[in-house]
Amino acid sequence: FVIKPKVELLILLFLFLWWAVGLGLETKWDGIAGDGKNQYNVYFSVWLCFIISAWTLERWMVSCDYLSIAKSLATWPFRAPGWIAIFFFSFLSLLSVLDLFWG
Repeated sequence: FVIKPKVELLILLFLFLWWAVGLGLETKWDGIAGDGKNQYNVYFSVWLCFIISAWTLERWMVSCDYLSIAKSLATWPFRAPGWIAIFFFSFLSLLSVLDLFWG
């Protein structure tokens, strides 16, 4: 029983998106593991599943010689990793403010 690489990629992308959406829904202000709910197992479990799915997707991309995040940052000469980090954390801050505003 051999799984084709495209099927593996689809499964890994599905799991990554599944846990990304789950992370957003479960850890938002009024979510299952939101503020004041004392659901620490759910909170840390969903973060762990998201990180593991991202790590597994990255390892698969490296093993199949696709562009990985580390290779992308190292090979793109005009990228500034600091600006990418600023964008990422600013986007997370925006999402948390929107969650507070709408929650």
